[in-house]
Amino acid sequence: MDPVLTTLDAALQTLDDVAAALPVLRAQATTIAAETAWESAAVAQYHRRWQRWDDDIVALLAGVDDEREELRVARAGRVVALAGAQ
Repeated sequence: MDPVLTTLDAALQTLDDVAAALPVLRAQATTIAAETAWESAAVAQYHRRWQRWDDDIVALLAGVDDEREELRVARAGRVVALAGAQ
């Protein structure tokens, strides 16, 4: 057989193999992209929930600080009242 034809046949076979593999690879890449998109959406949702939780904790802490300050003022007033009563 002619060496040029042998080389051309080999090149054609290689391209046929590539053409057959590309749709499979594309389907796999599409599946991976879909799975990654779902995971990314789940992570984004987690971060949004965490941010709301963190905001709630900050608000709760501010409320606790306010209550602590009110109790300190009430205690100081009680100390003054008790000292004046003696």
